[in-house]
Amino acid sequence: MNSPPADAEPILTRSPEPYVVGQTEIRLLSGTHTGASIGAIDYVVAPGFGPPPILHRHTREDAGWFILDGEIEFVFDGDHVVRAEAGDSVVHPRGCWFRWRNANADRSARAIC
Repeated sequence: MNSPPADAEPILTRSPEPYVVGQTEIRLLSGTHTGASIGAIDYVVAPGFGPPPILHRHTREDAGWFILDGEIEFVFDGDHVVRAEAGDSVVHPRGCWFRWRNANADRSARAIC
């Protein structure tokens, strides 16, 4: 992990304009606000919804999820299934193959990633 320069200043972003993709994603903080060092997304996921069911990976960043409501199902490396419920956290390092979806067909889920 790279250390920040000794003279690095903290970054404060006040209420950036939300970036909405359909009805499932609101970007709270993007790399354009932080010099591409961190981002945060508030997902509101419709019942049973998930992106196209293909494994993918992030090659430049680790990812972490905090489940606020409902259940999100993660599949890692093709067959390792993890069901995370409200209050659970899931972290996957860069290079890890995964996919995700709302595990409940009857109610929405919400998570911060």
